[in-house]
Amino acid sequence: IWNGTEYTTTGEYTYSHQDANGCTQVDTLHLTINNPVHTAVTESACGSYIWNGTEYTTSGEYTYSHLDDNGCTQVDTLHLTVNSPVHTAVTESACGSYIWNGTEYTTSGDYTFSHWDANGCTQVDTLHLTIFHSDNSEFSETACELFTWEGTTYTQSGDYTQTFINANGCDSVVTLHLTINNPMHTAVSETACGSYIWNGTEYTTSGNYTYNHQDANGCTQVDTLHLTINLAQSAQFAVTTTDSCYTWNAETYCESGDYTQNFIAANGCDSTVTLHLTITVGIDNHNDFAFNLYPNPTNGIVNVQCTMYNVQVEAMEYHVFDAYGKLVGVVETRCTTSLQAGEHGLSEKTAQIDLSGFANGVYLVKAVADGNVVAVRKVVKR
Repeated sequence: IWNGTEYTTTGEYTYSHQDANGCTQVDTLHLTINNPVHTAVTESACGSYIWNGTEYTTSGEYTYSHLDDNGCTQVDTLHLTVNSPVHTAVTESACGSYIWNGTEYTTSGDYTFSHWDANGCTQVDTLHLTIFHSDNSEFSETACELFTWEGTTYTQSGDYTQTFINANGCDSVVTLHLTINNPMHTAVSETACGSYIWNGTEYTTSGNYTYNHQDANGCTQVDTLHLTINLAQSAQFAVTTTDSCYTWNAETYCESGDYTQNFIAANGCDSTVTLHLTITVGIDNHNDFAFNLYPNPTNGIVNVQCTMYNVQVEAMEYHVFDAYGKLVGVVETRCTTSLQAGEHGLSEKTAQIDLSGFANGVYLVKAVADGNVVAVRKVVKR
């Protein structure tokens, strides 16, 4: 962007303007626009993939932002497919020996078999094998909260034995090495304004909520949320004043209308308060008075025209205030009629206020008749 204009292509551009002496000055911009090259690659991997130092474990589209040779931001895109092999597990028992995938096993235990799956990834299958002999045998199990073995339910980790005559006629005493994992059920209490998001779900009312998920041991963990939702509040009040302006929380309003301000309520939520403001200004015991400012906006001189009907004013002043409420000027004039008591008539008078020596901005002009503020007008100096 140069002198308020946005350029998107390389080239030479000129800008004409007046210098301090009022002469036409022409500036030239020699511009080179560098457009970065955004590359895209497609990859597939087993389990995970490392790209630009980051490891990705799920399929998706990923971006990488970096500076190219021209110092521009280049955004590269990776279209990634992560293939996760299915690891199967089987539990078998036999008397003496068991053949699995061409290998004969004669002792109880957990065995694995690695091979390529359809995606070319390494699949590892597991065999949980129990070999029964005329002597003792053993096996291990891991379960969540409880484990049932031959009609008996176990709820604690430990070693357990049972005596069997298996289907092959092998007598044996079998020992179970059991690990029971008990998931931890957590509870949290939260307070929020309007709504609260917990584990991807938005809640808008107070209450108790639960979330089920698997823990590190593969057991179902149930978490509880005790939630309190506080709502935003609103209030309103009305003010009628005979002053020319009204100040509310450091904000000054000089026209009738509805105004709002935001606060933090006692419950920590946003609170909106509305002020219905009525400003009344007038001349006591006078029938009619008005004054206008023109031109408005102005670059210096502003004309003030007052119009009175059946009004007798001895002294008229126009007080000029800046946006900070500081009195910056007073113009005295007479806006009177030669009416006698009981007569009717119209009087108009024009005065001038010189704002050429003041900074640009918004100014308030108050008409003061015989010491009373009778009207307020706004003027813009440019």
